[in-house]
Amino acid sequence: MKDLVPTKRLGSYYAHRTRLIQILNVTLSLTIALIIDYVKANLPAYEMLTYSLMFLAGGFLGLVGVYVLSRVPEPKGVSVQGNIFRLFAHPFTNKNFRRLLIFHASWAFAISMAAPFFPHI
Repeated sequence: MKDLVPTKRLGSYYAHRTRLIQILNVTLSLTIALIIDYVKANLPAYEMLTYSLMFLAGGFLGLVGVYVLSRVPEPKGVSVQGNIFRLFAHPFTNKNFRRLLIFHASWAFAISMAAPFFPHI
């Protein structure tokens, strides 16, 4: 996405996009909740059908989203020549990236060691 949006507009673009997505999220969540409550109270025989239709509609809209994303033009990539191992090792030359990796590995190790002691509900 960063390649498709001009650098000067990145912040405002993502803020606007997030705002629209949240408005849609809240609106659809409340609408679906009201529909389910209505069906449960007035048409209990159709409760499972209602859930099924909503999941099917959500799956269908997810596929439509995938199709729409597939239609977005991608910028042309540039071919990089060189040894593949050197290319993969290049990020490790950055000191801050190495610090991030060490922190992340330490964090993952600590979580893995502590996880068995948390009660599962």
